[in-house]
Amino acid sequence: MCSLPIKPISWPGNTSISVLRLVSEVNGEARSNKKQVHAPVNGSEANGGIPDPNFSFTVAKAGAAAQSAASFFKISEPALERWNFTWYEDLFAVDANTPSVVRVTSKAYRRVALYEPGEYVATLSYYNGTKTVANWIVRPLQEQKKAKNVILFIGK
Repeated sequence: MCSLPIKPISWPGNTSISVLRLVSEVNGEARSNKKQVHAPVNGSEANGGIPDPNFSFTVAKAGAAAQSAASFFKISEPALERWNFTWYEDLFAVDANTPSVVRVTSKAYRRVALYEPGEYVATLSYYNGTKTVANWIVRPLQEQKKAKNVILFIGK
């Protein structure tokens, strides 16, 4: 799977979430897909520290109606996971020994695959209407193989 770019983004209400904006993959490639909602307790992005446990994740082939990811991938809804982590926003926080605490709620969709080539739209909805949309492109398998065995020698 080739993903471009993965970057943390701050959203209204100072909720930060990591998003795959554009993913290109080969059809039938099995992978895991984890969605996380972060809720900083303190620091410059603090939003009260309560991550949204009611977030939803939908997937649709371009032009089709969106379905819950569990329904789309024909798997059971994954369990909600929760944990906390700390980090230092800058060197001033390090010097003051005041880490930012972040609470996280997530779901992991394991061993899922897209089998039909084409464009897909994945939408994460959280905090009563905030949405993050990602576009996935599934490439068809090549009719003719382009490479055979490759041997790479590395030396001084």
